[in-house]
Amino acid sequence: MRKLKGLVIALYLAMASFCYAQGLPRESVTLLRVVDGDTIELIYHGKREKLRLEGIDAPEESQGVWGQRATTYLQDQLNEKQIFVQITGRDKYKRLLGYIYAEDKDINQALVANGYSYAYLKYSFEFETEEEQAKSQCLGFWCKKDQPLYPWVYRHPELKLGNLKG
Repeated sequence: MRKLKGLVIALYLAMASFCYAQGLPRESVTLLRVVDGDTIELIYHGKREKLRLEGIDAPEESQGVWGQRATTYLQDQLNEKQIFVQITGRDKYKRLLGYIYAEDKDINQALVANGYSYAYLKYSFEFETEEEQAKSQCLGFWCKKDQPLYPWVYRHPELKLGNLKG
């Protein structure tokens, strides 16, 4: 019964975040640079801002090859394309939070689906299916000997490895 209740809550959160994002306007922005695998710098409403991609957590650059590959993958997806964002709010560091699209492609989703980022299940279950599919197909860092430590554990080593949802 407890597992069923957890599943119902997880499904509700996933649907709520999906429906919320679908109702937000997509706004055209100017990309200034890719900071890392889950953060970009852009011009938003005439102001230079950082945007943290919602629902994902990519390996840190300092984690080695997969942090660098996530950054490169994000650059490749955005370079020379028209960029749109859906802003959902701000994080505790005052960065914008949101979804980014290169033309019609959902980049947050693509990072997880191709194994360059983890679904950030602490905040959203939206990309859980994409993560499971990437795992089962051994895409990106999945099934690799050098698979990076979960970024939230890397940033906070005091966390137990058993707490894999951040």
